[in-house]
Amino acid sequence: MLWRKKEIIFASPVKGKLIPLSQTPDEAFASKRFGSGFAIIPESNTIIAPTDGIVMFAFETKHAIAIRAINGVEYLIHVGINTYKLKGEKFKCNTTAEKSVKKGDVLIEFELEYIKSNNLSTITPIIFTNIDENLIEVISSDNVEQGEDIFKVRRS
Repeated sequence: MLWRKKEIIFASPVKGKLIPLSQTPDEAFASKRFGSGFAIIPESNTIIAPTDGIVMFAFETKHAIAIRAINGVEYLIHVGINTYKLKGEKFKCNTTAEKSVKKGDVLIEFELEYIKSNNLSTITPIIFTNIDENLIEVISSDNVEQGEDIFKVRRS
């Protein structure tokens, strides 16, 4: 069965600089209120699926998406901080809830410069919502390429 896999490799959803969640300029993310994870300062305009999985939901404003990976780990990718204020302008979401995605599929397209021109942070948190932090093992460096393996993620 597909969901029996305990450990998966999690690829970088976007090219950029990997930073601790604590450096995110939003207290809710920095304090890990929604879960453990990391953030990336993006250098590209697309978000790809870091794992095979199923889309749980995509925000109406197209700036965030939640996925359940093939091992049952659930995560949220949130493009930028307070980007909901842009009301989906210059964002394109290429999937919907309950759709299967494959590692590498383009999920969200956006314009970095538009986010910056609206005085919003482009820092993109990736939050694991249903696992403990000790189940995430970093396997990459600070600067990551889109699609590069960056974490091993286990479920308990």
